[in-house]
Amino acid sequence: MKKGKVLSAALIIAVIFGMTISWSSLNVEMYDYHHSEAANQMESFPFKAKLPTKIPFEDMKLMNVNIEEDKQQAVITLFNAKKNMIDIKISPHKSEYEQELTKRSVRIGKDITGIFIPEYSGKRILTWKDGQLYYEISYYYKLTKWEVSKQQLVKMAASFK
Repeated sequence: MKKGKVLSAALIIAVIFGMTISWSSLNVEMYDYHHSEAANQMESFPFKAKLPTKIPFEDMKLMNVNIEEDKQQAVITLFNAKKNMIDIKISPHKSEYEQELTKRSVRIGKDITGIFIPEYSGKRILTWKDGQLYYEISYYYKLTKWEVSKQQLVKMAASFK
């Protein structure tokens, strides 16, 4: 009898885990983002930066554009009513991360290779170089890192124009 309960519990946990993994891998819906407000606030940034046209969450609004004093880095923060938050960092300098972090190479569009970091201090990160600038999308998850998929971040990166 005990063996049956343990097997049933293990089966239920496996099904829930499988559904979570399946949902996150299928969660690729994207929403239009009109970046004119962000573009206007980026006018003092000395580099011609691209901005996203697609984002993984509905109704995201510009919360902040922070351009460092030396004008070598800009961070755009997007936020929505459901408290989803994304930072977009743009700089001519590459961000450095600890060697021991899990990093995966990903293809962005046809000719750009990026690095996906599935977990770093409560966020998922996708970083890549396009022209002379390095771009980084950071999604700060609320409960689990599966709230946004790698595919969604890649699609967002591919939409930069």
